[in-house]
Amino acid sequence: MKRQNQWWLALVAVSFLGGSLAMPLERVQAAPAAEKAAKPVSVSINKADSGELETVRGIGPALAERIIQYREANGRFERLDDLVRVPGIGQGKFERIKEEITL
Repeated sequence: MKRQNQWWLALVAVSFLGGSLAMPLERVQAAPAAEKAAKPVSVSINKADSGELETVRGIGPALAERIIQYREANGRFERLDDLVRVPGIGQGKFERIKEEITL
């Protein structure tokens, strides 16, 4: 076998083995994310601080602060869907997060 062909063969073999070894590692790293997605967070919109609110998918720092400001100005949320009164939370966002929040 020519020397050039040996290098190509070695390169292909390393690429193949590297790719096949990386797959299980990706699955292991993806497992916690899948587990988190399957388990709702259940954050109290009446008690949570900004950091806790940010654990809900779709709520970032700015929206968490608006929720807290609304709560401080208007009192406790009486129903979950009262959350749509907070600027930046429409019906669509509420539908996406309602499984992760509680009163």
